[in-house]
Amino acid sequence: MRAAARKVAEGSQRLDSSTDRLQKWGNKARMSMKTKNRRSADLQVSKAGQNADLKVGATRNV
Repeated sequence: MRAAARKVAEGSQRLDSSTDRLQKWGNKARMSMKTKNRRSADLQVSKAGQNADLKVGATRNV
């Protein structure tokens, strides 16, 4: 009976460690997605700023 209880406890600990590992991996993936999205957003903002500068310069020259 004790051996069975010990096996169950070990199995639950193993499960806990694997779920922790999965959660860490998920957090890493989520963080990388956030940084990718932030980078693309920064690029879009800088492109929009350049386009606005070009338009302003064109109207200023006329």
